[in-house]
Amino acid sequence: KILSQGERLPTTWPVQGTTGYEFMNDIEDVFVDPNGFREIETHYRAMRRLVDSRFADAARGGKRAVLEGPLRADVVRLARRLAPLAREAGQHWTNDELATGITDFIVALPVYRTYVAQAPANDIDRAVIDRALTKLADPKEPIANFVAEAVRQSSEFTRKLQQVSGPATAKGVEDTALYQYVPLVSVNEVGGGPDRPIPHSVERFHAGNIHRAARWPLSLTATNTHDTKRSADLRARLDALSEIPAEWDRSVHRWRRLNAKHRQTIDGRLAPDTNSEYLIYQTLVGIWPPPRTGRRADDIPDRGWRLAARERLVQYVIKASREAKIRTSWTEPNLQYEEALGKFVAAILEPGEDAPFLVDVSRLVSRIGGIGAWSSIARIALHLTSPGTPDTYQGDECWTFTLVDPDNRRPIDYLRRAELLQSPRDFWADPFDHRFKQHIVNQLLTLRHDRAELFMQGSYSPLLVHGARADHVVAFARTLGDRCVITIAPRLVGEWIAAGRPDTWWGDTAVVLPLEFADTHLRSVLSPAAEQDVVPSSGKLELAALLRTIPVAVLAD
Repeated sequence: KILSQGERLPTTWPVQGTTGYEFMNDIEDVFVDPNGFREIETHYRAMRRLVDSRFADAARGGKRAVLEGPLRADVVRLARRLAPLAREAGQHWTNDELATGITDFIVALPVYRTYVAQAPANDIDRAVIDRALTKLADPKEPIANFVAEAVRQSSEFTRKLQQVSGPATAKGVEDTALYQYVPLVSVNEVGGGPDRPIPHSVERFHAGNIHRAARWPLSLTATNTHDTKRSADLRARLDALSEIPAEWDRSVHRWRRLNAKHRQTIDGRLAPDTNSEYLIYQTLVGIWPPPRTGRRADDIPDRGWRLAARERLVQYVIKASREAKIRTSWTEPNLQYEEALGKFVAAILEPGEDAPFLVDVSRLVSRIGGIGAWSSIARIALHLTSPGTPDTYQGDECWTFTLVDPDNRRPIDYLRRAELLQSPRDFWADPFDHRFKQHIVNQLLTLRHDRAELFMQGSYSPLLVHGARADHVVAFARTLGDRCVITIAPRLVGEWIAAGRPDTWWGDTAVVLPLEFADTHLRSVLSPAAEQDVVPSSGKLELAALLRTIPVAVLAD
């Protein structure tokens, strides 16, 4: 079950929860700067010359194209089932008119499907149906309103329509619109999209966790799955672009000028088109190797990496273009256009004189790589201590910068991972060391094992944060009886990294502990041994002192 924005799982269902996509989208938003995202979207829309259309229009268009194309036969069958009900109500619409009304209703439906099982529909489904009617181009459209009333009353028609609306959303939004409208693709994930209200993301994250702890304590929570379009580490790096929107915009415009000579004209139009080229740059930044300790910021990857990246990127860009269904598609592939895409990718990855483009990409990744790394570490801390059952996707205990299948289903070198677990733990100075991330995952899973009852049954309480950087912190407590675990995760840390002095940047920022634990001696689960003893001061944890070595903290009594 994939929950759409604002959708709740019915508490009467005999299940333990979902596979966790709603958690994945809530936690993603925490690491996106809302002002920066708006600026990126503004630049993106100007570049593409989009005047009025936004993601919602792409989503509606994608669903309509699927319903009028591959799913047309299903819609026609629905129209035949609806016709007798319409005649009983004194209406004599043609099957084509009924098919249009059914399509309009499903396009406006704000969730994958309703779950009407008996008449009349329950309050949850009635609210969803009412929301759909408000989203119609013409809210008084009689046939779509008749369709809605038929769904409310439950019948074989209702059950069949519910089986069609799910695939229409999956194919029309996930596999079309999310590839057509791509201002910042880290938010373009299953169950999510660039139309989510990113402001107040921390409050929404806490609200989701409170609900999960109360209703679905065993529900899965995910950050990566077999079906995510980008791995969590890759998304975290792209989230960092929202902290430097003007610099990102300048980079894209500079790259488009540098690479203009590699574009071709196919069928009278440039290849790649503007949207595909923009997606290529985001993707390349996402999969670029992490900055290497002791190497220059403009150091470009070796030829072996570039050859492998070219194969991955060409495969992905063709897949993405077919999903977008603008210049090519799975059913009608434009091989000439796809060949031009492949040549463009190969050309930009081949260093020319002074390799200005590749050097530029390296510099940008050096700029945002640290932000993405610390956001990933913070995400892990939030993920592995939040209510629910955390799902760690295969191999994701090490740094993972992968794209959708088949990229994210490559064989995992578990032998190498086992060796890393046994290697010396001298990684504190290099966050890009695989052992650093592996250490965080290992320590937190061990904590969950040792305190299983607390994590399965314990309460969840957001913690107050005071001070100059309060908006840059997510903090909560998991408590059960006289035991507690405190999680403190920074967000939007670009300024902190640039400052280079955590004590100066955090200033007076502090987390207020629950009253019953205000004077409890705590142990840092993640820090080096010399920094593990934590003593609160007046019931507060001063972040300048707490986050000296690792800018994230999980504390246990």
